[in-house]
Amino acid sequence: MVAASVPVSAWAERALLPPGWTTDEQGRVLRVSFDPGARWLLGAGYAPRHGAGGAQPELAQIETGLAYRHRIDFPGEGISYKLYHRVLAGRAVAGPRSPWEIDAALYEGRFLRWSRDGSIMLPTNPPRRMLLPLNIGVEATLGRIDLAPRPAGPAAEIGVVRAELLLDLWRRRAMGSYAELGLGPRYDLRLGGDDAAAVRHVVAPFTQGSFTFHHETADGLHGVEARLSGGPALSVAERWGARAEAVVSYEAILVAVNDLPLSAYAELGYRYEGLPAPAGGVPEVRATTGLRFAVPLR
Repeated sequence: MVAASVPVSAWAERALLPPGWTTDEQGRVLRVSFDPGARWLLGAGYAPRHGAGGAQPELAQIETGLAYRHRIDFPGEGISYKLYHRVLAGRAVAGPRSPWEIDAALYEGRFLRWSRDGSIMLPTNPPRRMLLPLNIGVEATLGRIDLAPRPAGPAAEIGVVRAELLLDLWRRRAMGSYAELGLGPRYDLRLGGDDAAAVRHVVAPFTQGSFTFHHETADGLHGVEARLSGGPALSVAERWGARAEAVVSYEAILVAVNDLPLSAYAELGYRYEGLPAPAGGVPEVRATTGLRFAVPLR
């Protein structure tokens, strides 16, 4: 048994280590679990796609971002607040014959309230209490920008604000796994395309919905996510149009170099914009695979 070869002093040292750390047979300390929601990452990958510009098999992608999550507990009340933050997260895609495309956001936040005994109170006489088997929260994105070349010319979409009311169907107090339904408003500005001087206001007045499933293993070595979002939006100067996006991704940590994780990831995505620039009403399918190097924040 491996345990028999560990010195008594190593067992004592292991008992004093924080969660996620251990010692090997020689008593050396090493990290064996990670938090994908609390890290700075830098990634690079291969990202072929097919969309408005036809097939583009030679594209490469780089990405970066700062993520942090934490939980505020009120044990006496049976309530916890789960907070997720992402700052300066984005990606850039380019190829030998393709200019840079950039999709980034200044801030993304998700706030969920977990309750041990979720309920609805009805102010009758006497008051009545009904079971509510859902966690409730909100999600918001501020300062998003999408720069992309199009057949009609360069185009940009500036996401002024996007917000959603969230209903978490997976009532877990622990962070890292959830199944959420979302619904909320969205306001974007679109510039360029067929008219370089045009500025289009695109509004989705509580017509954008989403469903997200996310799960991580307890040690953080594996993570999978599937997200579907979309709905009708109104271009103020033009018409209504459909928007839709679907993404499925998987990530696995392969090795840790000096306790800094290196992971491999794969992602498959679909996007459709029924309004003009930047996508011009042409569906886009992309596939990405690559490596991510991360610096844990805790």
